[in-house]
Amino acid sequence: MDLIPANTKLSVGDSVLYDDQNRMGQLRAAIRRVQGYDFVLIDAPPGRTAMALAGVAASDHLLIPVNVAKALDNIDNVAEVLTTARRFSPTLSVLALVPHSFMRNTRHHKDVLRGMQEDLAALAPTTTPISHKDTLYDDATLYQQPIAVYAPRNSAPEEYRRLAGEVLALLGMQPAAGATS
Repeated sequence: MDLIPANTKLSVGDSVLYDDQNRMGQLRAAIRRVQGYDFVLIDAPPGRTAMALAGVAASDHLLIPVNVAKALDNIDNVAEVLTTARRFSPTLSVLALVPHSFMRNTRHHKDVLRGMQEDLAALAPTTTPISHKDTLYDDATLYQQPIAVYAPRNSAPEEYRRLAGEVLALLGMQPAAGATS
């Protein structure tokens, strides 16, 4: 596994891509030339920036994180980004909606989850929600450790293993032997 973290120099990419939309497909082309990986995951920034659009356009499948506390406020923006990205990636699909920051004891969160499962089923299936654990994630980030290393006995690593299993199943793949789904 290789990880290439973002940095502030990437902001220059927004202006380059806005000035020449023909470059939008270059990330997709570059990824297609990379060998030796089963998956390339791109964590695109939220919003309708050129960099976010390039990340989406480079993809075959999207996982759309949905903060249940904010409900579905930005779903129209997602639709616009998808429409634009499909000019560069015509077969782009939304693999799943991933509800996060979910609090099981909150009526609003349950209502939003139900709405995602029912009203957006035509767009994509909804995965099992990821629980609200902002302090844990902030602390792991501070110590620059993955959740599974920082808090191995917490339920968060298991939630992400389960999500990985659900994603593999949606892709028609099985988790590796010994992996928890």
